[in-house]
Amino acid sequence: MSKIAIYTANFGNYRREKIKLNNIQIVEDIDYYFFTDDEKIESKKWNIIIRPLEPKTECMNAARHTSKHVKFITPELIDKYDIIIWIDNKAISDKIKLNTEKIVDLFETNPGKECFFIKHDSRKHAKEEIGITIKMKIENKEAANIFLEKVKDITFGLTLPDTYCFIYKNTIENKQLLQNVYEGLLEHGLKRDQNIIQYIWKTNNYEDKIAFFELKSILSTGM
Repeated sequence: MSKIAIYTANFGNYRREKIKLNNIQIVEDIDYYFFTDDEKIESKKWNIIIRPLEPKTECMNAARHTSKHVKFITPELIDKYDIIIWIDNKAISDKIKLNTEKIVDLFETNPGKECFFIKHDSRKHAKEEIGITIKMKIENKEAANIFLEKVKDITFGLTLPDTYCFIYKNTIENKQLLQNVYEGLLEHGLKRDQNIIQYIWKTNNYEDKIAFFELKSILSTGM
């Protein structure tokens, strides 16, 4: 029986998302972890893990930097699990009740696939995402424009994902791939992981190990 963990994080009460924390239906054979800097928060559903903030960088404040670190560098606490699921706080709702068999079935019915992501619902290529995030003033404009020149003419083998939820086998290779996303953000002065993840997949020759899924496909009930 595969051991499964789901984890999320919120530092600095980003978007006030902590108020949604308990809006999830618990499944007994899945463990739930919430990483935060808020020592006052309590939950009967999640294992609350208090974590200090990473230092701010030139492109990210301390809270965002810490969120990206936790998201893409697998915390040691969950390194004992076979399958790991990340979900952004914004996606947590009382309609989410995970189904263990369906999660395991993703890997059993897709041999050779190591990580599962959700397709972006409106954009296909990083250049589109970079353009939108620059226009919305939620990305570092100068660094993003430099990176845009690097990727605009690349033909990616996979469409753009939405990284609010992803599932991966707990392997050295998968953990290194995710760490490369984090390190790529720092290297290129970016703060939006969807701007860089296609580039990381391609430059690490990992596209053939990635597959896509719909969140509703791993739920006991539809959303």
